[in-house]
Amino acid sequence: MLRPACDRLPLLQSPLAFLLVDLVTPWLDASRVAPFSARSLGWCVIGHYALTEPIYYVFHRWLHSPSVYHASHSHHHASTTTEAISGTSHPFWESVGYLANFSFPFLVPAWVGCFSYELVALYFVWFDVMNTIGHANFEVIPRWAQAGPLKYGLYTAAYHSLHHTKYKYNFCLFCPLWDYLGGTVHPTSQTLHAHVLSQPPRKLDCVFLGHGHYLHTMLHLPWLSPYLASSEHRLRWWMVPLYPLMLAWAAVCRYLLSTSVVQRYHYRGTQCATWCLPVTAHFYLMPSHYSAIRRMILQAAEDADAMGVRYLGLAALNKAEWINHGGKDLLAPLADRGIKVVHGNTLTAAAIFHCLLEHTSARDTIFLTGPTAKIGRALCLLLARRGNRVLMHTSAQDRYEAIRDEAGVTSAASRTLAFSALLAPTRTLAVSARLAPARTTGLFGTGTAG
Repeated sequence: MLRPACDRLPLLQSPLAFLLVDLVTPWLDASRVAPFSARSLGWCVIGHYALTEPIYYVFHRWLHSPSVYHASHSHHHASTTTEAISGTSHPFWESVGYLANFSFPFLVPAWVGCFSYELVALYFVWFDVMNTIGHANFEVIPRWAQAGPLKYGLYTAAYHSLHHTKYKYNFCLFCPLWDYLGGTVHPTSQTLHAHVLSQPPRKLDCVFLGHGHYLHTMLHLPWLSPYLASSEHRLRWWMVPLYPLMLAWAAVCRYLLSTSVVQRYHYRGTQCATWCLPVTAHFYLMPSHYSAIRRMILQAAEDADAMGVRYLGLAALNKAEWINHGGKDLLAPLADRGIKVVHGNTLTAAAIFHCLLEHTSARDTIFLTGPTAKIGRALCLLLARRGNRVLMHTSAQDRYEAIRDEAGVTSAASRTLAFSALLAPTRTLAVSARLAPARTTGLFGTGTAG
């Protein structure tokens, strides 16, 4: 049965579109494609620098005319602090104009009879690298590449950042020559580049060391997908068919990648960063990977210390008991370094202890529940060292005795007898009888067995 004419239009239009393209660009006919050669690459370079660069400069200045800017190009300039993906953030019709202009590096070789398919891949890989250099918001172009006449042929991240902050300067694509000819070079372009390269590395005070959880979380690495990195970590429908690939990618991350920076921020003047160990959670449950994960955590700690980081926070399974005993195993290897290792339990204990210091004195008797868990144990030891009489409400006799013994060993020699008196079994049981059920065992105590 024949379909309506409106349904048949796409079938007619598609070959017509191909025919039109073939008529307009006969130089790209398959019969005229040549093998890749230095000649074809040379004409590709000529096409870019002789046509694409000046046309882009003129087109870009037109995009900054008030009516066009507000109607279209302001979308791209919504990013005053750019990132790699900003270079591809354009409205549709702008993108059409750009792609038409970017065809000249292929048309010019075709016009002289030496177009080759390899040029497409080479050109767009080079193009994306150059585009990223301008928008990545960190400088990779060395000083010597801007010396003398070299500055006319290659832009920098600092150069293009001025376009996103000053708007009416530095319009070029990759070649500043046209800005110099058009009088649109910002006067601080060279000094800003030199200043950026001469500044010391950014100081970090704290690093939060996390790791991947589910397979799809490893797709959120900023250098892999800026879009996903800035989005909520959740499983999307299109990821489900990719599970075999994500499993392979998780293995690549585990064996070949090192710790990645996923976030930088500051809080009340404290410079912080989140680092991600490239290991998904299921590896932490496999004994064959324990040693490798321990080494990766220690390496991250040493790297952070070398950068001057003062505090390293262990997140999620990076502080698992079976990995490093809650971070305790890191203390000996890092003993001669300045970095301090913390995690949620230690921070909670520190916060509670700080409150107790403010609201109690060393003469007070303090009653604790949950004394044999991680946080309770730390509080018991801290308060005992302070000189407090601590009542441990717990039913775990063996854990209580272990903490009591540790308090005696870790206290200063001059105070050991005082601690021993406080922890003597006879007095402990007497106090316990008054404060807890009969099975409760603690004078140095916190509560329910934890």
